Amino acid sequence: MKQRQQSGRKSSPGQFTMPVELAASTLDAALVQSNTRLFMAALTKVIRARGGFTRTARSTGLNRTGLYHILSELGNPSLSTLVAVLSVASLRLSVVPADNSKGFDSDVLAGATEQTGSGDLKI
Repeated sequence: MKQRQQSGRKSSPGQFTMPVELAASTLDAALVQSNTRLFMAALTKVIRARGGFTRTARSTGLNRTGLYHILSELGNPSLSTLVAVLSVASLRLSVVPADNSKGFDSDVLAGATEQTGSGDLKI
């Protein structure tokens, strides 16, 4: 019987099947389309390829079955869960202006924030 290699499994210890740059561009492409179902499907693929659900669940402290549910097409993860899951895949969230022609005023945001000693912004 021919064994099928499942996508997303590590091919050998410490080696992932998707480079982090490809994972980031895959997720970004889904976000650019403003399609949350596509993003969740892409995130599921990235998690499988960047260590798997068991590793991600252990690292985030989530139940593996719950993680499957959270990352399903109809899932709605909290921001803290999303940040934790992305971190396990060596990724992070980043916010960039969608379109500067819409009058985004960075001075307004600058007035509402202060920079902390660690370089993070505090609103």
